[in-house]
Amino acid sequence: MELTFLDFIRYDYTSLLLVCGLVVLMVANRKNKLPAVFTLWIMTAIMIFSLFVEFVCKWSENDPSLADIRYWTTIIKYLISPTLLMMQCMVLVENKVLRGLLVIPNLISVFAVTAGPYVTGLTVLSFSKEYYFVEGPLRVFPFAVALFYLFVLVIVSLWFFFDVTSGYNSIIMFLTVATVISCILEYFGIVNGIVKYVQIIDIYLYYFFLNFVYQSRIREESLKKELALTQKELELSNTNVRLLQNQISPHFIYNALFIIKALIWTDQKQASDALDDFSLYVRRNIEAMRSNDLIKFSDELKHIKAFLNIENVDNETGLVVEFNVDEEDFMIPPLTVEPLVENAVIHGVGMLENGGVITISSRKTDDG
Repeated sequence: MELTFLDFIRYDYTSLLLVCGLVVLMVANRKNKLPAVFTLWIMTAIMIFSLFVEFVCKWSENDPSLADIRYWTTIIKYLISPTLLMMQCMVLVENKVLRGLLVIPNLISVFAVTAGPYVTGLTVLSFSKEYYFVEGPLRVFPFAVALFYLFVLVIVSLWFFFDVTSGYNSIIMFLTVATVISCILEYFGIVNGIVKYVQIIDIYLYYFFLNFVYQSRIREESLKKELALTQKELELSNTNVRLLQNQISPHFIYNALFIIKALIWTDQKQASDALDDFSLYVRRNIEAMRSNDLIKFSDELKHIKAFLNIENVDNETGLVVEFNVDEEDFMIPPLTVEPLVENAVIHGVGMLENGGVITISSRKTDDG
């Protein structure tokens, strides 16, 4: 009987449709780098291959001339179930060393089932003269390995039950219980043909589980970044406040307000000018704390003159300021020159009995 692709589709259209839907889902969501998604792709490929193998095995079971095909497809069927169980365990285990160790039992099973009959003379299966299926002693290997992976799956699932956020662990426990029960029921012949459906459902649920884990990690990382950013903004705000506090000393503020108050009674015009200078001085300091942008040197000069006007409002300090400014059209960071002038007034000229001279100059050279 000729084997056609249409026969393959007709044989198990439901399973094929489910697997194709899974492929479409993973392709559509490929930009999200889910953990262990490569393992899921391999599981899906194996599942598609297993559906084809099962179809070929079923197709050849009534034709004794196809005994070899039936023999090898049956052996492949024996090997696929423990392989998928192994990969289910690997989805949950992130440690590369442990994942490597999980492969060893399956490799032993593959060797025993494929090469065992030629090495030991013991068979996995055979067919009687009437073309009946006869189990051999080596058939125990795939089931023993499958039982081992079921045990590992239970242990890993229990670990997830206590370690993973509530809600995610229920997915893992359901996968484990469903897989264990299905394998037991199929092994004892209570039900037939359900393991492949359970395996497809497992891949679906594992995919959604990994997607949940991925989204959870993204949310946690986003929250950590937001908290870190908020903390940095708070630290920056506190730093700016401290800088502003250090930049504008309380003594200067009290002194400026006292001078302005005194001038109100003696010279209202000078009091108004002093108030304008004080407002400009405070505003420039606050603006400098809020922005890191460069400013024109001419604006820095206005800031300097506002401070000097307040400091020397009574002309009794002996302070003389000379401006030799040949160039104003260039950019500097805010509060670059003004603190130097302020320091010179308070700790330099201000310490002299008869005052002194402060010279502020700028010039353009070939270098800048």
